[in-house]
Amino acid sequence: MDPTVEDPEPYQSGGFISHGGWNSILESLWCGIPVMVWPIYAEQKLNACKIVRELGLGVGVIENEDYIDGQDLLMIYTDGGDLVNSEKLEIGVKRLMDGDNEVRRKVKQMSDTFREAVMDGGSSFVILQQFIDDVFTEIK
Repeated sequence: MDPTVEDPEPYQSGGFISHGGWNSILESLWCGIPVMVWPIYAEQKLNACKIVRELGLGVGVIENEDYIDGQDLLMIYTDGGDLVNSEKLEIGVKRLMDGDNEVRRKVKQMSDTFREAVMDGGSSFVILQQFIDDVFTEIK
């Protein structure tokens, strides 16, 4: 996914499986592609919680959203445990690819919001212009 592509529609896939890194999530949302989050370690678990539980913008791979009593999946895997079995992965992919679900609707809405923010007059555009004006005012 390349957010610099003018019209990502012809390149769109039905879903994206991500480790839950923030850049991957933002690119997926920008392009309007639902994400299945498969966090391994670090902040990825927090990102997964925010995206899946709080915002409803993706699906999780792991049924136990508490992530095995807070252990990193990387540590569980290193100790010989299973990360995700094929049945759980299949369920997650089917939920992700369901064409008529709430997640897909929310992702489309978020993508539209992102694009409006960077257009002339959008919130990001206005704030950036205000920052630039403030910097030049201070320089004078």
